[in-house]
Amino acid sequence: MPQLPNFFIIGAPKSGTTALGVYLGEHPDIFMCDPKEPQYFTFDLPGHRGVRTWEEYQALFPDQDRNVHAVGEASVWYLYSKVAVQEIATYRPDARLIVLLRRPDEMVVSLYAQQRQTGIETAPSFESAWKLEPIRRRGQSIPLGCRTPEFLYYRSVARYHEQLSRVFRVFPREHVKVFLYEDLCKTPRRVYTEALEFLGVQPDNRQAFPVINSYADVYSPRLQSFLTWLLSHARAANGKIQSRLGFDLRRIRLHRPIVGTLQSINLNLAAQRAELPQALRQEIISTYEPDILNLMNLLGCDLTHWLH
Repeated sequence: MPQLPNFFIIGAPKSGTTALGVYLGEHPDIFMCDPKEPQYFTFDLPGHRGVRTWEEYQALFPDQDRNVHAVGEASVWYLYSKVAVQEIATYRPDARLIVLLRRPDEMVVSLYAQQRQTGIETAPSFESAWKLEPIRRRGQSIPLGCRTPEFLYYRSVARYHEQLSRVFRVFPREHVKVFLYEDLCKTPRRVYTEALEFLGVQPDNRQAFPVINSYADVYSPRLQSFLTWLLSHARAANGKIQSRLGFDLRRIRLHRPIVGTLQSINLNLAAQRAELPQALRQEIISTYEPDILNLMNLLGCDLTHWLH
């Protein structure tokens, strides 16, 4: 029988979840699943679920004879999802949840950049993507490679008070650990050590905390979006070919390395992040200000620097 997860890194996107997941996964008494983000419990975001059946989900985790203390996964959209945390609680009411939060004006811009890399976003600038949101909420101007339009709602993705309130309605506070991205950047060893303590794992002597997920852009957003669309429809196309010709394309698996290579070639690793216009930054902060103030009350911490 597999040893299923007893802790989850649930978000937020672009807030250090990958880095912390890598650090924890290298501890000898912790197992982190691969792929990092199965997104199994995001039943309300079906287009982004990488693992769709319970059998596939179980297969991601080690057998009981591995006997590690903590088994986890890191799916950053669990926090944003309206149902994932409740589903986790149904499966494992004693689970431990780790949350990382980043100031909203930085998070949404970084998320936009990543979604250009992955083919979900094609808007030429964050400012244009921000302005497109009302149209996109009506189902228009959705990029070809985006199967989950909710990821393009930049005015909603960083509403942490709203999201954490859902978490605290389901899980007791002592089962939820919240870190700030800025603290992970400045004092990664402290955050790492606190995460180990939260999970009941003995600290090790880790000293190196390398940067994970550095910035990159794409030469052609539309090509990246098309390639992402191609990958997402490969399973459906394979089903049709198999029914008509009796041949399963999954036996040769050519499409993934070919498409993946094309996506890598389309990456511009030397790109520099564009500076956000000050007026737009202030608009983002103003949009999120009520949520930030409520978040301070919820967590009992000072986040006024997020408002400047």
